[in-house]
Amino acid sequence: VFLANFDSDTPHTNHFEHIVQTRLIRLVPVKWHHNISLRAEVLGCYLPYSKIPLPTTTPETPTEKTSPLPPTCLPCPTLPRELLDEDQCDCPEGERWDGEGCTSLARCPCFVGLIPYAVGTTFLSEDCHECQCNLRGVVKCDEKPFCGKCDQGLQSVMTPSCGCTCKPCPAETLLCVTSNICINASSWCDGVEDCPDDERNCPTTSSVTLSTHIPTTHTAGVTPSSSGLPSRSTFSSGGVT
Repeated sequence: VFLANFDSDTPHTNHFEHIVQTRLIRLVPVKWHHNISLRAEVLGCYLPYSKIPLPTTTPETPTEKTSPLPPTCLPCPTLPRELLDEDQCDCPEGERWDGEGCTSLARCPCFVGLIPYAVGTTFLSEDCHECQCNLRGVVKCDEKPFCGKCDQGLQSVMTPSCGCTCKPCPAETLLCVTSNICINASSWCDGVEDCPDDERNCPTTSSVTLSTHIPTTHTAGVTPSSSGLPSRSTFSSGGVT
């Protein structure tokens, strides 16, 4: 939400947090005092219209795809072809055309798409890297500082506008808090460490030892009696009698 002025004639300027490249901008008033009214103006850099070649009756030869530059036209090495104007790129010896004027080779700007950045400027690239334009238009980028930690179970994610937000991991995945990545739930505690938090405090399976007891079979002996019939044997705690 952008704040506006508090009277009828004082202008108020709002700046976007990051570079916005768009064709249309919609303004939606949220709050007003008494009667609603609005006057707004968009301040920014406009990309040049692309040059549409006029149809010619002479067919182009296959080898002549682009016309060579004049000998006195020396553009900066990083200058996109779309920003090169052959009618204005005539610079003095030792200088280069940067798309707007003549400058030294060391002061040639950096370009991200068609947007120029002067030497020494710090900017965010399209993939949210913090970059700096060095001499001769050389871009050096560093990783943007890591987003802060989220509540338990939420992953810290960088939005397309280079902001930070917290969201849960997709279904059937678990969050590795140390590395801030989501891994498959089936890969958690499977014996292979997929992240620093994996394979820790995993549930253990207790082994059960089964003992078997084989009963012992005792054989009783039979001795003949004086009557000629076998006598009955009796068991006691001491053995067989």
